[in-house]
Amino acid sequence: MSETVIEENDLPEKPPRRMRFDLILPVLFRPRRGLQAVAEAENGVWLVPLLMLSLLVIVQVLVAGPLRTQEILNQPIDLPEDFQYYSPDAQEKMLQAAQPKADATRVYVFPALGALLGVWASWFILGGLLHLALTLAGGRGSRHADFNLAAWASLPLAVRALVQILAMLFSRKLIAGAGLSGFVAGEGGGAAFLTALMALIDIYLIWQIVLLIIGAKPASGLSRGKVIGAVLVAVLILLALQVLPQFAGSLLSGLNTEGAYFYF
Repeated sequence: MSETVIEENDLPEKPPRRMRFDLILPVLFRPRRGLQAVAEAENGVWLVPLLMLSLLVIVQVLVAGPLRTQEILNQPIDLPEDFQYYSPDAQEKMLQAAQPKADATRVYVFPALGALLGVWASWFILGGLLHLALTLAGGRGSRHADFNLAAWASLPLAVRALVQILAMLFSRKLIAGAGLSGFVAGEGGGAAFLTALMALIDIYLIWQIVLLIIGAKPASGLSRGKVIGAVLVAVLILLALQVLPQFAGSLLSGLNTEGAYFYF
């Protein structure tokens, strides 16, 4: 009876892993090492950070739901000046019609859908903008590597969502004055646009930009100056695209631009 010797090279190769939970801590705390592994991945490994961020923004909506409901119910009722001259039945009907309504669709469904759309659309747009900017600057990185980098560089935004969840749980208040929006004064279209833009700028966004720069430099082969320029261009275009829906909504409804549903 003859024995068949199977060489190691004859064994079928294991398919590359897509769920790289082992990269979470290295990317956050040892970014050069973690992002190097992301850049060297032979396939798309963007799923884990996006799923984490998606889960956290949904939890954030659920935690903010009761607080947002209370805020809606506490809004003053706008009644006509001659309200006292209406009949009791007319007054009762008017009060019922003017009573603020905090239904689940407004408090949970639309914010959750908006948050998920913001996470995935922003990642896709950022990945495309990053690849385009680096390529125009002379980079030689692959498209899937830039999309992987865009996903893993979003981990600071997951940290931000977690911090905001804890803040709402302990303070029992909604997050107000997000980012640097408190430094913007004035009213009107320009101020509304600037307020929405500054609300997206905080330490977590800066952390994300730093990760993008660290990860893009070795993958693209560009100088540090070109990498910084390409990353900033991609991020600024993404921020402008995120602000436009909020800005348009504020102009149409007259509402303020806080409480945005775009988290990435």
